[in-house]
Amino acid sequence: MNKFGNAIKAEFVNLFGDFKSYYLNYIFYNINMYLLFLGLFYGMEKQSKESIEILYFLIGLILWWYTTTAIQSVSIIIQDEARQGTLEQIFMTKSKVGQITLCKLIANYLFETLQIIFVILLCTLSFGLADLFKLNISYINLLINILMTLVGLCGIGYAVAGLSIIYKKAQAVARATSNVILFFSGLILPITAVPNIFRYIAKAFPFYWSMESINQSIYNSKTILDLFNRSFGMLTLVSLIWVGVGILTFNHSIKIVKVKGSISHY
Repeated sequence: MNKFGNAIKAEFVNLFGDFKSYYLNYIFYNINMYLLFLGLFYGMEKQSKESIEILYFLIGLILWWYTTTAIQSVSIIIQDEARQGTLEQIFMTKSKVGQITLCKLIANYLFETLQIIFVILLCTLSFGLADLFKLNISYINLLINILMTLVGLCGIGYAVAGLSIIYKKAQAVARATSNVILFFSGLILPITAVPNIFRYIAKAFPFYWSMESINQSIYNSKTILDLFNRSFGMLTLVSLIWVGVGILTFNHSIKIVKVKGSISHY
């Protein structure tokens, strides 16, 4: 466990070092996310003045950011290691590749959390959203919802990483998945206005059920016992299924590239 924690710490320090070296890129990345949030908030405020709905929308944007991180970061990690010629060395270490990748993903989650907090603070100041956090809702239930969603997103990340190991570049798959989740899960467009085919696709991802569960948590849930509803049950089931699919895809992809001898190819 200590070894696992040290690996996460080492990767986080590496990300912070990357931030110090390329801070301008990170600054504009956060400005870009702030402008995206700003535009979406402006549109949301035109549609609704209800504080609870704005908070729901804000939580949805945070989850979408985590979704993008989970789906894209693992494939980027694999791609960068392959490009630098160090992917084969990772396969030769005593630690399992899946464990190393998980440590990198958790470190990315933590690093992105710091950036999310920064952008949310800017949005709070820009829109005067401080009163939203005084609403009488169960934040413990929200946290549990988000953590369960992150579990499922890890599974999706591993599945995309498996494709990256075989095809070397799979970022387009990650972007397409991220866009489907953003626009066709009910966050931006009403779910009733979304074509049926996209509605069914959205329901196959943890994000959709997380937003459904959070919606119930915001309006009806005051204690942790209220969390255990149908939506949270579906979120748990879909997340665990994606974890299984992700691990199987990742391990199967490793077997394929080992047989082909194409681990170090890029």
